Amino acid sequence: MWKTFLALVACVLAEEDGSCMLQRKHMESKLMTEKDFCNGVIKELNFNNFSHGDEILPDSVPGVTIEATRRATEPEPGFPKNCSGPLLILDTRDPDGRSFDKDLKNCENCTLMLWSKDGNRKKVNDCGEHPGVMISFKYEELQSLMDIELWDLEEPTFIELYGPEGELLKNISAPDGPDQDGNPAVVDLFTEGVKEMIVYMGGSGAVRKIRNCVPPPPFCPGPPGELTFNSFSHGQEILPDSIPGLTIVATRRATEPEPGFPKNCSGPLLILDTRDPDGRSFDKDLKKCENCTLMLWSKDGNQRKVNDCGEHPGVMISFKFKKLHDLVDIELWDLEEPTFIELYGPEGELLTNISAPDGPDQDGNPAVVELLTNGVKEMIVYMGGSGAVRRIRACKAPGSVVGDPHIYTLDGDKFDFYQNGTFSVFHYHGQKLALPEEQNATVDWQLYSHYGGPFWTAQSILLVDRSMGSLRQALELSSKDCQWYKRTGKTWFPVKNKRSLLTFTEHSSHKALTMFEHVHEKKIVLKMRTDVGWKETMVLNTVCKPSGINMRISMPDMGESRFLEGQIQVGNGEEQKKFVRKQNWTALGGSGPTESFIQQLESRPALLQQQVCGQAERAQAEELCAKHLGADLRTAVGNDAGIFSDCVTDVCRGGEEFAVAAKELLAAYND
Repeated sequence: MWKTFLALVACVLAEEDGSCMLQRKHMESKLMTEKDFCNGVIKELNFNNFSHGDEILPDSVPGVTIEATRRATEPEPGFPKNCSGPLLILDTRDPDGRSFDKDLKNCENCTLMLWSKDGNRKKVNDCGEHPGVMISFKYEELQSLMDIELWDLEEPTFIELYGPEGELLKNISAPDGPDQDGNPAVVDLFTEGVKEMIVYMGGSGAVRKIRNCVPPPPFCPGPPGELTFNSFSHGQEILPDSIPGLTIVATRRATEPEPGFPKNCSGPLLILDTRDPDGRSFDKDLKKCENCTLMLWSKDGNQRKVNDCGEHPGVMISFKFKKLHDLVDIELWDLEEPTFIELYGPEGELLTNISAPDGPDQDGNPAVVELLTNGVKEMIVYMGGSGAVRRIRACKAPGSVVGDPHIYTLDGDKFDFYQNGTFSVFHYHGQKLALPEEQNATVDWQLYSHYGGPFWTAQSILLVDRSMGSLRQALELSSKDCQWYKRTGKTWFPVKNKRSLLTFTEHSSHKALTMFEHVHEKKIVLKMRTDVGWKETMVLNTVCKPSGINMRISMPDMGESRFLEGQIQVGNGEEQKKFVRKQNWTALGGSGPTESFIQQLESRPALLQQQVCGQAERAQAEELCAKHLGADLRTAVGNDAGIFSDCVTDVCRGGEEFAVAAKELLAAYND
């Protein structure tokens, strides 16, 4: 160890070459500790649950394929036959006659995996051929391997670690020689992204355990959403109720005007749009934020020349959420003076107080302040002086229609909906398109769902684009054949390509303005053109089964929820508006064949109220939901708890297909 360290010091003092770089890398690996490598949970693969003499087959351990290959060309010295294998378990917990190998008996209370000399499952003995056996551990998922414990390595043994493309990540030599006779060798691996590990035994030897690091679960179960001000116009005032589900209030704290300015800053909170750099602000620092819409406390209320206030202390801005939020971070700009953030829980209790970066380095630059706090009811930003808010990121609650059916709103509320008919899941309209010469150039998207069948599930959905006042394009899906169809003009076509684009192009300008992107059969992205290019406005995930359609709708920017109404709108968990549509399917823009399919559904009796779910049936449903969704969801809280509970109810009434659909929808949403 000291030789390695001194060699590294010599490299530092002299001019570094390729050999020194290798020494540096080796030294860093030697100095690494468990704490450095793993900030998650340490788990181990061992053989304690196997019995003495059990054979280890390739699929004996879930999640990894274990296979052994004999490498020697001659028998072990003094032994007339080649070692026959297979991989067997030697249990040393009963030392009476379990092995002829006295060395492995030194491992007290151990279960060891080794390559058998003769296949004898009562007297399990390892093979001493030279070279020894090659054992491959091929993992279903990439692993972060920490170390492996091997026993009785008298001959040179080494380990190779391979990545997902078969590339060699690391080659590590294990300790060997007389000192290892009957002793353990814990070999540090400290390697991420391992797909396969191969252990090349030099002679005899056994594997006791392998440890790996499981990273902590992500703060958000899916991709976080963000709240921005991109959908607001330059100079627009931010009122307390400008964004649904959130109250934004600013309070001036300074007792004197800004130095050199005769009046107190008047406010209010205004939007500064830097996308048009010509004269939109006197503040050169905020202009450094390119293509930004920033919210700030106005110096003088001028909505054309929007400038922020430089009073000390700066403004206090309160963000009070209607529902508890799990906050990820906040992006602030131009924080030259000390700024801090307080986060409060549902009872007004202070959860955390976080200081933002400040000083000359923040002049005209962003500061992304990490929050990572659950259950936030209110966030208060105390500006030290000037400054602006660009965005807040939080774990988002997608709107969903799941099962029989359960409606989840965009702010995380839920209600059950048992009624046949056609309803508006969402209607997104009013957002301006990048076509300034047209006054009515606004987006108009609507998603309809028809509920019916024996469980009142969503049997067909219709996504329609009526931007700028006319039907432009449509997509349709029904449980009849679970095939997406697209409409251009008056004609319907099946969507055959995995990736397909439906684009509305304005006739006079020849400019594409809106788009439905069929990424695959479970994901549709709704896009609109802005001044700075295409923007993902909404994402629709679907899973179609003969029993019905599950769907999830997410908005990357929750600031745009002010343009959306319908069953999943913010606040509808309390109001539970139905948004029924009396028109027939074709009048809404759907196809004739689906209209006929819907009419046929109406004649079927609803069986939901006739289904009684007893204690035994519910227990079985819980097992099926845990099987498909994961056992962790059983003890989850928040939205995940609701997902598991709904799965149990649906499976109890309608069978395992509901659990399969719920699993596929979660996977599609996190994709």
